[in-house]
Amino acid sequence: MDIQEYIESGILEQYALGELSEAERAAVEAQAAAHPEIAQELDQVQQALGFYAQAHAETPPPRCVSGCYRVGRQLSGRKLKKPPRTILQPRPLHLPNQWFGR
Repeated sequence: MDIQEYIESGILEQYALGELSEAERAAVEAQAAAHPEIAQELDQVQQALGFYAQAHAETPPPRCVSGCYRVGRQLSGRKLKKPPRTILQPRPLHLPNQWFGR
């Protein structure tokens, strides 16, 4: 399989989403270390997924946040100072460049 076929196979997207086995992850990392084009494409895929997550992130309604706060307090058995402002904070997906020999 040539580099372009490898890139178009969808394995880089699966890697970025964490859907691969440990052996498959190691194979992708080896390919990215050996081929700068693959490393560059993997970086772009991870950035695109991070941007997508940020663009589609939603802050839950206040009643949901306060309900989560109440349940969390009950489960933990201690009082929290105040409810969190948001539950999830999306982050771009990035892997260290040293994994790919850059």
